[in-house]
Amino acid sequence: MQIKDALDRAGEKLNDSDSARLDAELLLALVLKKGREFFYAHPEQELTAGQEKKFQALVGRRSKGEPVAYIVNKKEFFGRDFYVDKNVLIPRPETEVLVEEALEQVPLLQSSLAAIIDVGTGSGCVAVSLSKNLPAASKAKIYALDASAQALAVARRNARRHGVSSKIKFLKGNLLEPLTNDQCPACLAGRRTPNAPMIITANLPYIPAKQYACLPKGIKRYEPRNALLAGADGLKYYRELLRQIKKNPALNQAVKFIILEIDPSQTAKIKALAKKHWPRAAAEIKKDLAGLNRAVAINLRKK
Repeated sequence: MQIKDALDRAGEKLNDSDSARLDAELLLALVLKKGREFFYAHPEQELTAGQEKKFQALVGRRSKGEPVAYIVNKKEFFGRDFYVDKNVLIPRPETEVLVEEALEQVPLLQSSLAAIIDVGTGSGCVAVSLSKNLPAASKAKIYALDASAQALAVARRNARRHGVSSKIKFLKGNLLEPLTNDQCPACLAGRRTPNAPMIITANLPYIPAKQYACLPKGIKRYEPRNALLAGADGLKYYRELLRQIKKNPALNQAVKFIILEIDPSQTAKIKALAKKHWPRAAAEIKKDLAGLNRAVAINLRKK
């Protein structure tokens, strides 16, 4: 079978997908170990029987709803490819807002004691992207935290892939708890000072229970439930995160900026939650490329 025919048939089988042709090309690229541009240059090249069989098997997996990113173990984020598997959420373009907003705060990070804390790091896409894009003059240390050992293994793999393993410290624990024990000597709350500012980024689970039931089958079936679902209103983990910061005097003093990814429906509640802890702080909503409210940036320097 020729490449063009194989792609046409796969597209027909995947016609319930909005990206059927693209999905087919990505799967065939995996089989042939070629870039997609190869297909346009050589549409009449014959597939071997082995290649055709492998391609059909991958198309079969996709037709059942398995995300392409999990099949090919790859997803682009902030201009770089990241390894992903079923232990982590698939990085999405809207999460790039966290990276963009954190990079806007670079002037805060000139101290040798400065730190960026990425809570719920998952695949490590935010922490790695920040490490790759911070200016050379920045002295900030980056810490990537997650409660899942499997997710941290994926994040470490991505740090190695992009050459920043030595620049990121990975810590296992519930939200900010690793910052207050011996896993993180440089971040021990008792050692933080006003000259050691911290920025926190977090893409924690934020899907409300009722909304989770309405998610596409591919997401519910394949992506980790515990990385999506977050109680009745989706703010279960953000409440705990902000409480951890507020109740620890040293962290409350050191943290200058908090950037949280949210669902657009949570805009009013997350701003009210920030104001509850820091009445004088500025909580600004950031939009994603679709124009939807996607993140809240809480500026504690104004508290």
